[in-house]
Amino acid sequence: MGRGDARSSLLVLLLALLCRGRAHGYALMAGLRHRAGPALDYPEGSVYPVLQQMERDGLVRSNREIVDGRSRRVYEVTERGRAYYAEQREAWLEYLKAMSTILEG
Repeated sequence: MGRGDARSSLLVLLLALLCRGRAHGYALMAGLRHRAGPALDYPEGSVYPVLQQMERDGLVRSNREIVDGRSRRVYEVTERGRAYYAEQREAWLEYLKAMSTILEG
Protein backbone atom coordinates (compact mmCIF):
# COMPACT_ATOMS: atom_id res chain seq x y z
CA MET A 1 0.00 0.00 0.00
CA GLY A 2 1.23 3.43 -0.85
CA ARG A 3 1.29 6.41 1.49
CA GLY A 4 -1.73 7.92 -0.26
CA ASP A 5 -3.78 4.76 0.24
CA ALA A 6 -6.74 5.39 2.56
CA ARG A 7 -6.35 2.03 4.31
CA SER A 8 -2.66 2.55 5.10
CA SER A 9 -3.30 6.08 6.36
CA LEU A 10 -6.14 4.82 8.57
CA LEU A 11 -3.88 2.12 10.01
CA VAL A 12 -1.23 4.69 11.01
CA LEU A 13 -3.86 7.05 12.45
CA LEU A 14 -5.39 4.26 14.54
CA LEU A 15 -1.95 3.28 15.83
CA ALA A 16 -1.27 6.92 16.73
CA LEU A 17 -4.43 6.99 18.86
CA LEU A 18 -3.77 3.59 20.41
CA CYS A 19 -0.23 4.61 21.36
CA ARG A 20 -1.94 7.17 23.63
CA GLY A 21 -4.07 4.52 25.31
CA ARG A 22 -6.45 1.58 24.95
CA ALA A 23 -9.79 2.20 23.23
CA HIS A 24 -12.76 0.53 21.61
CA GLY A 25 -13.58 1.04 17.93
CA TYR A 26 -16.24 3.70 18.38
CA ALA A 27 -13.96 5.73 20.66
CA LEU A 28 -11.23 5.53 18.02
CA MET A 29 -13.59 6.84 15.34
CA ALA A 30 -14.72 9.63 17.67
CA GLY A 31 -11.07 10.46 18.40
CA LEU A 32 -10.32 10.83 14.70
CA ARG A 33 -13.36 13.08 14.19
CA HIS A 34 -12.53 15.15 17.26
CA ARG A 35 -8.91 15.75 16.23
CA ALA A 36 -9.35 16.19 12.49
CA GLY A 37 -12.97 17.10 11.87
CA PRO A 38 -14.86 15.84 8.83
CA ALA A 39 -11.69 15.46 6.74
CA LEU A 40 -10.96 12.17 8.55
CA ASP A 41 -14.48 10.93 9.20
CA TYR A 42 -13.99 7.29 8.21
CA PRO A 43 -17.13 5.15 8.01
CA GLU A 44 -17.50 2.40 10.61
CA GLY A 45 -17.31 -0.16 7.82
CA SER A 46 -13.73 0.82 7.05
CA VAL A 47 -12.40 1.09 10.62
CA TYR A 48 -13.23 -2.36 11.96
CA PRO A 49 -11.67 -4.35 9.07
CA VAL A 50 -8.44 -2.37 9.54
CA LEU A 51 -8.47 -3.08 13.29
CA GLN A 52 -9.03 -6.78 12.58
CA GLN A 53 -6.13 -6.84 10.10
CA MET A 54 -3.91 -5.01 12.60
CA GLU A 55 -4.72 -7.69 15.16
CA ARG A 56 -3.92 -10.50 12.71
CA ASP A 57 -0.61 -8.75 11.94
CA GLY A 58 0.26 -8.52 15.64
CA LEU A 59 0.16 -4.71 15.75
CA VAL A 60 -2.69 -4.63 18.29
CA ARG A 61 -4.46 -7.05 20.61
CA SER A 62 -7.99 -6.89 21.90
CA ASN A 63 -10.17 -8.12 24.74
CA ARG A 64 -13.90 -8.04 25.38
CA GLU A 65 -14.69 -5.65 28.22
CA ILE A 66 -17.74 -3.97 29.67
CA VAL A 67 -17.58 -0.25 28.80
CA ASP A 68 -20.44 2.01 29.90
CA GLY A 69 -22.52 -1.08 30.61
CA ARG A 70 -21.95 -2.56 27.14
CA SER A 71 -19.69 -5.35 25.98
CA ARG A 72 -17.07 -3.92 23.63
CA ARG A 73 -13.84 -5.07 22.06
CA VAL A 74 -11.07 -2.89 23.48
CA TYR A 75 -7.84 -2.58 21.51
CA GLU A 76 -4.32 -1.87 22.68
CA VAL A 77 -1.11 -1.50 20.74
CA THR A 78 1.59 -4.19 21.06
CA GLU A 79 5.34 -3.59 21.15
CA ARG A 80 5.44 -4.67 17.51
CA GLY A 81 2.73 -2.09 16.79
CA ARG A 82 4.69 0.66 18.60
CA ALA A 83 7.80 -0.11 16.56
CA TYR A 84 5.80 -0.18 13.32
CA TYR A 85 4.11 3.11 14.22
CA ALA A 86 7.44 4.83 14.95
CA GLU A 87 8.78 3.73 11.55
CA GLN A 88 5.63 4.69 9.67
CA ARG A 89 5.27 8.02 11.48
CA GLU A 90 8.65 9.18 10.21
CA ALA A 91 7.88 8.01 6.67
CA TRP A 92 4.48 9.75 6.73
CA LEU A 93 5.98 13.01 8.02
CA GLU A 94 8.49 12.98 5.15
CA TYR A 95 5.69 12.25 2.68
CA LEU A 96 3.52 15.07 4.04
CA LYS A 97 6.42 17.50 3.94
CA ALA A 98 7.09 16.66 0.29
CA MET A 99 3.39 16.97 -0.58
CA SER A 100 3.19 20.32 1.18
CA THR A 101 6.26 21.63 -0.64
CA ILE A 102 4.76 20.75 -4.00
CA LEU A 103 1.20 21.87 -3.25
CA GLU A 104 2.28 25.20 -1.78
CA GLY A 105 4.46 25.89 -4.82
